[in-house]
Amino acid sequence: MCGLFSWQAQAQALKCFPFEESIKHLEQNTAERMAGGAADSQGNLVLLYTAPSGSWTFIVRLVRDGQVFACPLSAGQGWQAVKRKGTES
Repeated sequence: MCGLFSWQAQAQALKCFPFEESIKHLEQNTAERMAGGAADSQGNLVLLYTAPSGSWTFIVRLVRDGQVFACPLSAGQGWQAVKRKGTES
């Protein structure tokens, strides 16, 4: 239960920005494109953006009061895609 409260406190401290503008800025300035994503238990989308250079960004897409926001969780360099055993590319 303590973990739940800790996550809620972190979520409230996230810096979020208008979604469409944020994604356009990310794509234009880092050449990152969406590589994958999934819905979390709250119905928010967690998205991964990567670039051929190896840069990457994890974003949570939140909808609040009818507005859509991008909340960056983490970003870095050196992303490497891993092929799962038994899958073809």
